[in-house]
Amino acid sequence: MDLQLATQLTVQYINLYLAANLEQKKADMLRDFFSQVQALIQASTPPPMPQPVPTANPQPNATSPLIPNTNAAPPSAPAA
Repeated sequence: MDLQLATQLTVQYINLYLAANLEQKKADMLRDFFSQVQALIQASTPPPMPQPVPTANPQPNATSPLIPNTNAAPPSAPAA
């Protein structure tokens, strides 16, 4: 069943019944059907995705005097 179409047509029929002052019992039945269709739409809608947890910035690597710093500029070669 196309739930969006069911919603649209039910609203149109409710408006028609109320404007024409037709049987209230039938208008109430349409309202009940409308409520059921809305419940089906809500039940078929997946819950929103949770927001991702922000991660902390990575810790910098430990520095060692034996390993040259890779972020530093390379030493310039002596002029010959």
